[in-house]
Amino acid sequence: MKKFVLTTLMILVSFQLFAYNFGKNKIQNSKMEWKKIESLHFDIYYPSQNKEFGKLAVLMAEEAYYHLKKDFQRPIMNRIPIILYKSHDDFEATNVIGALLGEGVGGFTETAHNKVAVPFDGNYKKMEEVLTHELTHAYVNGINNNRSRLLTMNNLPFWFQEGLPEFEAIHGESVYNNMFVIDLLLNDRIGNLGMIGGYYAYRLGESFLVFVEEEYDRNKVMELFYAIRFNRNTDTAFKKVFGKDFEQIQLRWKNFLKRKYYPQFAEYDIPHEVFSRLTDHSKDGSSLNYAPRFSPDGNSYIYFSNRNLKTDIWEGSILGLKKNKKILSGESTGDYEEFHYLQNNLAWFPDGNKFAFVSKTSFADKIYIVDNETGKASQKLEFSEFDAIFEIDVSNDGDKIVFAGQKNLKSDIYIYDLITEEITAITDDQYFDNQPHWSPDDSKITFTSERTFNEDAYAEQIFSKLSSDVFYYDLIEDKFFRVTQDPQKNSFPIWDKTGENIIFVSESETTSNCDVIEIASGLRAKITNVHGGIFAPDISIDNSELVFSAFFNGGWDIYSLSNPLDNLVYTEYSKPVEFTFVDNFYERFRLDRYHVFGKQDKKFKKELPEYSHKVTKIDIGNFTQVDSLNKAYNLDLDKKPTEPNEPLSSAYKPKFALDYLWGGAAYSPSGGTYAQLQFGLSDLMGNHAIGVQLGITGDLSASDVVLTYMNLKKRIDHGYGGFYLSDEWVYWTNFYNRDDFMREREYNFGIYSILRYPFNKFWRLDFENIISSKIIKRDWWDGNDWIAEYLRPEFAEYYGLETEETEYIYSPQLTLIHDNAIYGSVGPVSGSRKALLINHSFSTEEDYTIVYTDLRKYLFFAKRYAFAFRFSGGTIQGDTNQKFSMDYYNGVRGLTEDYIGRNKFMVSAELRYPFIDNLQMSFPFPMYLYQIRGSAFIDTGSIWDENEELKLTDNDRLKDLKLSVGFGPRLNLGYFVLKFDVAWNTDLETFSKPAYYISLTPDF
Repeated sequence: MKKFVLTTLMILVSFQLFAYNFGKNKIQNSKMEWKKIESLHFDIYYPSQNKEFGKLAVLMAEEAYYHLKKDFQRPIMNRIPIILYKSHDDFEATNVIGALLGEGVGGFTETAHNKVAVPFDGNYKKMEEVLTHELTHAYVNGINNNRSRLLTMNNLPFWFQEGLPEFEAIHGESVYNNMFVIDLLLNDRIGNLGMIGGYYAYRLGESFLVFVEEEYDRNKVMELFYAIRFNRNTDTAFKKVFGKDFEQIQLRWKNFLKRKYYPQFAEYDIPHEVFSRLTDHSKDGSSLNYAPRFSPDGNSYIYFSNRNLKTDIWEGSILGLKKNKKILSGESTGDYEEFHYLQNNLAWFPDGNKFAFVSKTSFADKIYIVDNETGKASQKLEFSEFDAIFEIDVSNDGDKIVFAGQKNLKSDIYIYDLITEEITAITDDQYFDNQPHWSPDDSKITFTSERTFNEDAYAEQIFSKLSSDVFYYDLIEDKFFRVTQDPQKNSFPIWDKTGENIIFVSESETTSNCDVIEIASGLRAKITNVHGGIFAPDISIDNSELVFSAFFNGGWDIYSLSNPLDNLVYTEYSKPVEFTFVDNFYERFRLDRYHVFGKQDKKFKKELPEYSHKVTKIDIGNFTQVDSLNKAYNLDLDKKPTEPNEPLSSAYKPKFALDYLWGGAAYSPSGGTYAQLQFGLSDLMGNHAIGVQLGITGDLSASDVVLTYMNLKKRIDHGYGGFYLSDEWVYWTNFYNRDDFMREREYNFGIYSILRYPFNKFWRLDFENIISSKIIKRDWWDGNDWIAEYLRPEFAEYYGLETEETEYIYSPQLTLIHDNAIYGSVGPVSGSRKALLINHSFSTEEDYTIVYTDLRKYLFFAKRYAFAFRFSGGTIQGDTNQKFSMDYYNGVRGLTEDYIGRNKFMVSAELRYPFIDNLQMSFPFPMYLYQIRGSAFIDTGSIWDENEELKLTDNDRLKDLKLSVGFGPRLNLGYFVLKFDVAWNTDLETFSKPAYYISLTPDF
């Protein structure tokens, strides 16, 4: 966001013409005040009103540090900043990085300053796992900073970059994480680790490192880490550590997985072979069909689906009599900006005419009650005191809603009375409670609570042993009852329609399936027994159908099972037992242990001696000896403390640090010296940003300076700056029948400001202002040198020129921006973008007005294709030399010359399609390219000065109306999109020769 806004301002100033940028908005809805607590290794920033949270963070971070240090065998010598957010909504609005964050981002490590940012989303165990993951990244960055300049290479492949943090944080112990690996194995889709990106790199990287530990030794994981870092070739690193190359070890890993899981494959069924499949992600292009909920009459169900790239709400028929239809579009308006990922559901009202769900907005999570026929919200419930609202359920009398709500750094169960509008807390402690569900008579609420200790769990972190079990609360007796007590996780509890059974999802070693417990007898039985995983089940009004989401072959689909409670094999388990909910969270985990981790002054020794770049010979023996001695000294100095040393807290004070710096210099005999420098500064939170752009020449009066300050702390972003810009043109003339030259020197200086008011995530209003002075000085060439501020009288009189002209300008601009587009690999493929701009310049010479609009629409279809449409146009009114341009980059592709004018319109249509999925070359050098996209386009438009001069056609041929067609491939190269286009211009009778263009920008 910082760079985005600063760049906009610099463009606006440099051209003093309309400029605008698309992009979604981050909204700082509430003023956040921060405190810093300094621990032994970390500066931890937390919301100022949550002191206990800061202390808990000290303990989690320091325990994670010593867990990591045991593996890395090196201390971190630089302090690491950790920023903790009290909710995921606050985290998504962070200015620490400019990227827009979504529900799927659990945390991040900003590499420039090695800052870690993690949100709290109600679950301390999950937060600790994410914190350990991100601290592993920070640890690796810190090790890089510790080392000598001679050994600073970091060649970790992506699967290792993300697999190592998952290995350290979770260690292959998550059934949910392993679900993805087993699914790939079962469907024969595990490829080469070096070619895997995205989410699967996390899962497979973790699995590979667990294999290394189990088959070799845990120390081998770190040996491999250091070997890969210091070797450019992965095969070389593997041969040093294992005596075999990367491909051979991968094969051993795959065989390890087969030996581990193949024997279990026969024990489980394939979902689509034993259930009725109601959606098919492989055909409709979705990856997530989730949380189905039966209508009260049992004939239909509603569910979440991302089949159109955005998560929408759909309705399907249980008998397949009607085609599934979308009833509400999500993630495209301010009301439905986003849904909680896998922590959301849908709930019907008993009349079957409306349903409720939770949607994230920029201002709070809200419960919407929507008419099933129209898809329109009839009621919106806002609870400003909650930081998040997760799963909900509507009572069977339709008068109450039970929900899992997060506030005050706790996730508890609440009841909202629709009649009295009162909220009642059912639970109130630090343990994670979620997934509530009413019993048929509304006398009980079953839910999941993560408060059970699994003594057999792999425990490296504070909360590793916590496990989820099923409970219920009896509203009449005002008592809690524990339904399950298992070493594995139990979740998604629902009552059957008799109220005598609780159906829930129970994890085994490799998968999760539906079980049922008879409340009266305590008997337990399995309902499903499939590969993958069962999620979010629901049962019909007569218990005849069970509907649920199941993961298989790379995606979630909706399935149904008929007569799910018939012919089950029950075994003895236990009856629900009364359970007292005690708020003993801090005592149970001895969280007061944080008090030994106060800051200390440590003087580490450099582990490697520093050598000048001039040194050509290094004493390796001395090099190694110094490294070993200093390493042992540093490890001993950094031992885990045992004596009290209270970490101290203080208010956060912004301090600026360098974000980026680039520049260059050149010299020519005719032009002299020219240097360019651009750098940016920001505070730790990214709320305050300073940008500086310098273009310096030998003549300071001909230099350029742009200074910008941005404040992004509150909802309204505001920025200010000043500028001094110079330019120069030389004109040739034969006015006196000989070669003469005139020079114009233009100087622009002034101040500017910007205000950005976001209405929601997708809409905003920008208000920019420039107050400037423009001075033009004209000089005449006398054959040897320039005569400053002089023109030949006849020449000046004939052209109406002055030797010096000064103009004062005030130029305000309003821009309305909308953007809910979703990107593919090379450009937007779904959603829309809109901009409407009005700019009026008040001048001491001549006023002028610019009105411009840019409308873009993207239609995604057939899983991988998209249509893209664009209309743009505007007018410039007044006496000014400002004009629009129309060329390849800003108009009709295929034109052989640039056109300018005071009026413009342009229409483009594109078909965006998959071109080459995989391209592998072996000669003359190995190269692997994938996801090469293609675009076929047609552009038309016109640009002109006076309306009466416009002539679009002439004798059935295009004249002022330009038309072109073309196509070309696109390839995402990470930092930019490489595009190659071939275009032909036509007047409807003939076609021009092809024009070829190469550019490095995404599709419009």
